[in-house]
Amino acid sequence: MEIPKDFEKVGWYEHSVRPGEYGAAIVNGHFDRTDGSPAVFYNLALLEPGDAIIVTTENGLKLTFNVIELQSYPLDTFPAEYVYGDYEGTALRLITCDGVWNSIKKSYSERLVVVSELVKEGVLN
Repeated sequence: MEIPKDFEKVGWYEHSVRPGEYGAAIVNGHFDRTDGSPAVFYNLALLEPGDAIIVTTENGLKLTFNVIELQSYPLDTFPAEYVYGDYEGTALRLITCDGVWNSIKKSYSERLVVVSELVKEGVLN
């Protein structure tokens, strides 16, 4: 998955479905910027099960996903098969950095994964 160059934008994993399609759409974004200031997913860890995530598609359709779980995984044992694998239903998985910053590796020690399911298809804007 390519990491977005813009700290305020998210990246979509091109081998996953698009948000709203059957399966799991996978989106990632930065936790913070190189200077430590907040980026697009800075507050992602504040989500709780039952919270709503609203996604607006390219064609203006609003989709509502409910958070099911949040889990941080060590980078060296990241469960890629679970995160990127098949999903029975319509889901959205959000991924960002978590854990401790390693200044030598220039990376965080963990990845936060938020799993949510589609509960409502919206209308066009």
